[in-house]
Amino acid sequence: MHSFQNKSKRNAHTLQTMKKLISSISFAIILFSSFAQLPQTNKVEVTWGDAFKGKNTIYSEVLKTEGDQIYVLKFVKQQTIIEVFDKNLNSIREIEVSEEMKGEELTYEGLVAFQDNFIILGSFKDKKAKTNSLYYSTINKIGSQSNWVELVSMDYTQKRKAGGFSYDISQDSTKFMLYYNIPFENKEAPEKFGFLVLDEELKTIWQKDIELSYNESLFNVQNFEVDDNGNAYILGREYAAKEDRVKRAPNY
Repeated sequence: MHSFQNKSKRNAHTLQTMKKLISSISFAIILFSSFAQLPQTNKVEVTWGDAFKGKNTIYSEVLKTEGDQIYVLKFVKQQTIIEVFDKNLNSIREIEVSEEMKGEELTYEGLVAFQDNFIILGSFKDKKAKTNSLYYSTINKIGSQSNWVELVSMDYTQKRKAGGFSYDISQDSTKFMLYYNIPFENKEAPEKFGFLVLDEELKTIWQKDIELSYNESLFNVQNFEVDDNGNAYILGREYAAKEDRVKRAPNY
């Protein structure tokens, strides 16, 4: 494991897959009654809501719970929506999320609750400039969405090797980290990627591009995290030969 010190959930289907799915979902709230004199209790109440069915609709995840309200991410055809439920699991309103920036449709990269808002990430490949850029926009609980702000931009030569983006949030929810694969041309070259760590106000704490001493064809990133202090960690697997990577046989 490599640790990059601060010196200065999620696996999801692609949007294309989501567009094709017809899904139904039932929600349940498990309410735990806690008492000071009882560190553990068997008094558990389970409440099931009605099953929701919708053509070309997929419920992706519960983004957050706050007070008596539950915020759920769903996709309806090409529309990203945050649906809000009350404590009785009744749908009370929907927040439509725009993925358009200056007339251009961005590629959905993720949506997550952070601090008091929601953050949506979108990328755009500029074919003329040969750049792949990541943007973010914030959405508050009443549905107001901010303008898009660029976070990272990378040059590329081939569209299928244009790099990629992902993210992580610290356990105390004060740090937001972007992880991005830097485009490469030669698989025998060292693995390159970058980190961008932001604070609770989405201001940059630090950013750094990293080059590992492993060939891309012989190394695979397994996981990455950011801690409460803004330090980044990455866990990877090295392979002795290319055929071992296909067989998933590590070099140890």
